[in-house]
Amino acid sequence: MKKIKPPHVYVGMVDPEVGRGVFAIRAFFKGELVEEAPVFILEEKYPDVPKEFKNRVFRWGMMTGTDAGIAIALGYGSIYNHSDRPNLIYEADDKNKILRFRARRAIDPDEQLTIHYRQENDGGLPDKEEWFQKEGIEKKEL
Repeated sequence: MKKIKPPHVYVGMVDPEVGRGVFAIRAFFKGELVEEAPVFILEEKYPDVPKEFKNRVFRWGMMTGTDAGIAIALGYGSIYNHSDRPNLIYEADDKNKILRFRARRAIDPDEQLTIHYRQENDGGLPDKEEWFQKEGIEKKEL
C-alpha cells in the first residue's frame, strides 16, 4: 500500500468575500508534485450535483474517459480556489483513485494555490470562461 505524504500547504483566509484558500508553505518548482489527493467516486452525474457543490467536485468520468460520475477529492483537493491564471495543474489517476496537483509554474512560499475549474484533460485552459455564469455561481476574482 502506498503511503500518503502530507503536502507542504496550509489553509488560510483569502479575504472575507472569497473565504478560505490553500497556500504554499514553501516554494515549488514548475512540474513539482504539490499534492496527491485520494478521491471518493460517486455515481451522481455532474448536472445533478447541487449548485453549492459544483465548484468542489471533479468530473471523474470526463477526466478518465469512463462512465463514472463525480469525484470528491480528499486532502486539500476540493478546497483549491479557481483562477483564470492558475498556478496548479491537475490530473486524474483512475487506477489509484487519486488526483495529482502539480505546479504549473514556479510558486512562492505563502502564495495561494489555485486551479482552473474547467481545465482540459491535457492541462489546457479554455479561451473563454463562461462556467460560473452558466452554473449560476458568483465568480470571485483572486
